[in-house]
Amino acid sequence: MPPISGPKGYGLALSLDILCGLATSSNFLRDVKALDDLSGFPGTGFFLEAINIESLVSHQECLENITKYIKDVKGCPKRTGVNEIFLPGEIERREAERRRKLGIPLSQEVLHELKKLVEKFRVKFIVQNQR
Repeated sequence: MPPISGPKGYGLALSLDILCGLATSSNFLRDVKALDDLSGFPGTGFFLEAINIESLVSHQECLENITKYIKDVKGCPKRTGVNEIFLPGEIERREAERRRKLGIPLSQEVLHELKKLVEKFRVKFIVQNQR
């Protein structure tokens, strides 16, 4: 599936801007600040929608549909050089699992700063899985 763009992407962007900006009396259009703009209050609005899925289909049917959907998405033809299609959050979940098993890699600079803090606050410093 190609990324959403063109008229569909434009329509989704407008819908989200209306729900998150106008409907919540928050910033919208050009007044929305970039995520890394820390110059002041962001004025960002949020919209959350909850749906009682069982008012539409049974819980079991929903699980079966989602399972099939995931299988179908992951089974889509892939571009040359692409080994796997990921769902949102899947890469991050795998990385979190990997880091739980192997630890979090830290640069020498970060280790040096941590050691300085350990000395300053006189706490125990334990490094595991050093490679």
